[in-house]
Amino acid sequence: MSMENVIDHQSSIDWSLSVKLANNNKVLAKELLEMFMAELPKASGKIHEAYEANNMNELQTQVHKLHGAACYCGVTKLKDILARMEFTIKERLYDQFSDSLIQFDEEVNSILTAYKFVNYI
Repeated sequence: MSMENVIDHQSSIDWSLSVKLANNNKVLAKELLEMFMAELPKASGKIHEAYEANNMNELQTQVHKLHGAACYCGVTKLKDILARMEFTIKERLYDQFSDSLIQFDEEVNSILTAYKFVNYI
């Protein structure tokens, strides 16, 4: 991976924001981010399962749950994408959801890559 790609992926996790959201407690910020990262692949899978099953109630539940968790970590781009996804579900704009899902997948992959490079100092 080139340094440019590493830097691009690193913008997916804002460690200083994570610390700020944890009341400037680096240990807590690290724990919250670790918990979020442990759940992210599972949550992504549940979102895809609900979407593929056309189960909009479950989809809304899973998107809302991950959106809430994202609010406690410095993953602002993902948080914004999830907010858009929630809006499209609530407003029944289902034809717009697939575009958000593509962006979601790209950002999840970026976060998973960036996590390898997060500096907890």
